[in-house]
Amino acid sequence: MRSLICHLRYDSRVRFKFTHLLPLGHHKLLSLITELRQRPCPHCQRSETLIRHGYSTGYKAHGHQREVRRFRFFCSNRHNRPGCGRTFSILWSHLIARSSMAASQLLELISQVTQGVPLHRVWHQGDFTFSITTAYRWFQRWQLHQAHLRSHLCQTHPPPRGDLGSAGASTFLHLSQTYPNECCRITAFQNQHQQDFLP
Repeated sequence: MRSLICHLRYDSRVRFKFTHLLPLGHHKLLSLITELRQRPCPHCQRSETLIRHGYSTGYKAHGHQREVRRFRFFCSNRHNRPGCGRTFSILWSHLIARSSMAASQLLELISQVTQGVPLHRVWHQGDFTFSITTAYRWFQRWQLHQAHLRSHLCQTHPPPRGDLGSAGASTFLHLSQTYPNECCRITAFQNQHQQDFLP
C-alpha cells in the first residue's frame, strides 16, 4: 500500500472525514491506527473502543487502476466492550467524495470557467479523465453551493471587496485568498473544515 495517512485532524465533537495523503511506510500507518484507537469515538465519545473495520477502494483519477480511498473504523460493542457499535470513515482530502475525480482536476475546471473560458473548451483542451457531462454536472454543483462555500471561507478570511462580475468568480477569489500558498485549495478547504467541498 503506497499512499497512507500523513497526520490526523480529529475533533471528537464532529464526524471526522478528511486527512492528508503522503507516501509513508506500513509501520507509520500502524502507529497512526494505534493513536486513533486511543481517541474518543465521534458518535458516543467513549475512548479505546475504536478498531479498524476495513477500507473501500475506487478508481484513480488517471487510468483504470483502483486505489484505497478511505479507511473505516468501528466503535466496538463486541465481547463486552462499551462502544456504540457505529462506524465512521476517514477519507483522503485530495479526493472528491463519491467521485473518481481528484480535487486538483475540479479546481482546474472551476478556475478556468470562472475566468470566462467556455466549459466545453476547458474540457476539450484539458487533460480530464471524466466525461463532459460530468464536467457540466460538477460545475452546476459549484454554482448551486456558493452560500455553503462562502459561509465556511468567511470563518477564516474576509470576503473580497468589489464587484467581480459573478458570484462564482467572487467565491473562487475568496478561496484563493484564503489558501494562497496551497497547491490545491480544495484539498486545503476539505482538510481544514472537515466538510465536502461540494456536498
